[in-house]
Amino acid sequence: MQLHILLLLLAVTVLLSSPTWAAAGGEDQAVASQEVNPLHYNCSLSGGKYEPNSTYEANLRALASLLLAEARATAFASDSFGAAPDAVYGIALCRGDYAGDACAGGLRKAFRDAIDHGVFCAGFRDVTVYYDEHMFRFSGEDFRASLTNAPAWVTWNMNGVAGAAAFGDRVMELINTTAEFAAWNSSKRGYATGEAGFGELDVGATRLGLVEQQCRSSPDLVIFALVQCTPDLSPAGCLSCLSGIASQMPRWFTGAADYRLGGRILGVRCNLRYEVDRFFLESNETIKIHMPKQKGGMSKTDIALITISGVVTPVLPLILIGFIVKKIRDCKLRRELGDWEKTVTEEIDERFSLYPFSMIRDATENFSAENRLGHGSFGQVYRGILQNGLQIAAKRLDQTTWQGLEEFLNEIRIIIRLQHANLVRLLGCCVNRKEQILVYEYMPNRSLDYVLSDRERGASLSWFMRRHIINGIAQGLDYLHNHAPEGLIIIHRDMKLSNILLDSENNPKISDFGIARKFCLNGTEPYVTHPVGTPGYMAPEYIHGDLTPKYDVFSFGVLVLEIISGRRVRSPIFNQHGRSIHLLTYAWNIWSNRRYNELLDPYLRVEFQEELTRQIQIALLCVQKNPGDRPDMHEVTMWLSNNGLGLSEPQEPAYLNVPLGYNDDFVTARPDLEAGIIELQ
Repeated sequence: MQLHILLLLLAVTVLLSSPTWAAAGGEDQAVASQEVNPLHYNCSLSGGKYEPNSTYEANLRALASLLLAEARATAFASDSFGAAPDAVYGIALCRGDYAGDACAGGLRKAFRDAIDHGVFCAGFRDVTVYYDEHMFRFSGEDFRASLTNAPAWVTWNMNGVAGAAAFGDRVMELINTTAEFAAWNSSKRGYATGEAGFGELDVGATRLGLVEQQCRSSPDLVIFALVQCTPDLSPAGCLSCLSGIASQMPRWFTGAADYRLGGRILGVRCNLRYEVDRFFLESNETIKIHMPKQKGGMSKTDIALITISGVVTPVLPLILIGFIVKKIRDCKLRRELGDWEKTVTEEIDERFSLYPFSMIRDATENFSAENRLGHGSFGQVYRGILQNGLQIAAKRLDQTTWQGLEEFLNEIRIIIRLQHANLVRLLGCCVNRKEQILVYEYMPNRSLDYVLSDRERGASLSWFMRRHIINGIAQGLDYLHNHAPEGLIIIHRDMKLSNILLDSENNPKISDFGIARKFCLNGTEPYVTHPVGTPGYMAPEYIHGDLTPKYDVFSFGVLVLEIISGRRVRSPIFNQHGRSIHLLTYAWNIWSNRRYNELLDPYLRVEFQEELTRQIQIALLCVQKNPGDRPDMHEVTMWLSNNGLGLSEPQEPAYLNVPLGYNDDFVTARPDLEAGIIELQ
């Protein structure tokens, strides 16, 4: 009662209103997390390619400038530049809670990656790129008039809720309700968010991860949804587009006995997404249906009065901010952050150190840009030098994502008990309420990706050294799968060039265990959190939820082909007919025609032809489509160390003749869904 009286008194002061709180709130809400890598991109072969410094390229650059200016103002742009046959048409769209300079900045980087740097779709005339918070498409054909939603892309969370019908019905109700509001009533035309309660959640049935369980304050499940159309669609057209992709949801998101915990369908004209964790900025227009009753805390009246009071004077917001933080955040902070230091301390042993934040800050020169080495699975990595002269690599948790906390502790739990010459050594960590940092031994030759991405550095890796690296990676994986402590089987799940570090003598070290998973001896996994990985390295059976050590075997085979050829698995290779194929298809064609030297990096010379042939054969045995046909890592290490052991003929590899990331079809059920690490939340 006293609280209500106080709040009413504060509300009365609205007569002395000041815009301070509203302005501050607007600024705060404009902040959105940035995505570095695209979720998916489509390089259309049917559109052809343009030449460097051509009229088409000049028109494309001019169009990009027009789209950026328009998108900064309205978060959407549709324009064209030039005349046929070199005219370029394009659209750009930012998510409704990602506008202004943030929108323009994200799109600017995306256009630079596509046009200036050739990170993806270099030289293609028809390109579509989807990011988490923005997208664009440009083409030499005016696709805008057709209002087509292609090329679209779909992905989902492999965790499922038992009782598919009831959960699926609630998801569809939320999507349809939110779509109706987006089309006809939203102040941000074509954009809306929604939330729906779904009773009590059986954590055991859904196999939720650690952070998901800790973040949930009650067993009540809340579903969050976002839908969006391009604003140039009419309300009826927007609703029709959203209804069309919503009708595809049962096909993609319904399992044999469950319904996916999250999923998204992205298209050029409209998109939708739902999750059981909030992924958007809530607004006063967010739709809410079937919401669980508030248990304790402040009532809606309290919150409304606080909001009104915050508008009135530059002094009161400071008091109210403190009050809101105390009433709403304290419990969350205690539960999600306050216990982490205690939890981490329980996990460590004498080989592991807890570093004060000031020590890591000084060692990295306050995390300076000059010391930045790259980006790990959940944060930036910096080079540092401790006071005793020891060089370190410090991975700093990205504070914008709760999932990083789970991966942070997961990496400690897994790697702290592992000791092998081909695994990176974790020296310790820094944990407090604001910072979570992992401290590793420093690898002076950086990553295999860093070396092979440069011609001169790549040429410095002789055939002998590459063979040595392949053998070391195999031995490290054999240790994880067959010789880990406590009888565990550890699946890395993200074996790729950037996660193979090289010491001063180019000895390979497997790194980044943030998404690794531990299995029991019987091969069953205690729980699966977010299905994550890197496209091109992900075994095909994983799209159906199957995760075994053969997943890493597949990734290893891809790595071997990349190391031998110097090519990236996701980089298009154009054959003699001008058709774009990927590395696995390219290697299989070479193997089938017995032209082994064509796969070799042009900077290499191999004196022993049989050795090259054997390495290619082992790689192709590892990337076979059927996991049962693949060897285990113990067999691989035996083959690599003993040339006298016979090898079977490999069967066709996975994704044969399937252009990864270069498909004009609507959607295909493949795991190669994202450039960079996939995080399906």
